[in-house]
Parts: sequence; structure tokens; C-alpha cells
Amino acid sequence: MAACMISCPQCGAPAEVTEKGAAPCHTWEAINSGPITYVTEADEVLVIVEVTCAAGHRFAGPAEMLGGTAEVSGWEERIA
Repeated sequence: MAACMISCPQCGAPAEVTEKGAAPCHTWEAINSGPITYVTEADEVLVIVEVTCAAGHRFAGPAEMLGGTAEVSGWEERIA
């Protein structure tokens, strides 16, 4: 994956996103509907990205957490 540009989730400055790796993830979801519980399970691969903005903010986390967020609260791991 080539690097792409987004707005920094913290300050809005131009930020470069680069792929750093991938992590396997096993997910499940349970929905209760009256006396019946429906469960789905899946094995997924989460793409881990690093965000570096022009103001110097650096974060790493799953790529799917970047979409539509204007603040960084909980998903990121600060590395700078």
C-alpha cells in the first residue's frame, strides 16, 4: 500500500498514512432477540497504519479507525 494523505485526527494538519503491518483478529457478535441469541464469528485481518502529520503528531492503529473520526481518543498508540 502506498502512502496516502489525510487530515490529522488531532489537529487537522496534512498527515501521511503509511501501512505498518497487519494483525489477525477473531471477532464475534451476539444479538439477543427474545428467547433466541444469534451469534456470528469471523477471522479478519486488521491493517495497522501509522499517521504522521505536518505538526509532528504520530499515531499508530487499525486503518478502519481513521474513517470519520475528528478526535483521537482510545484507538491510537502514541509513539512520539
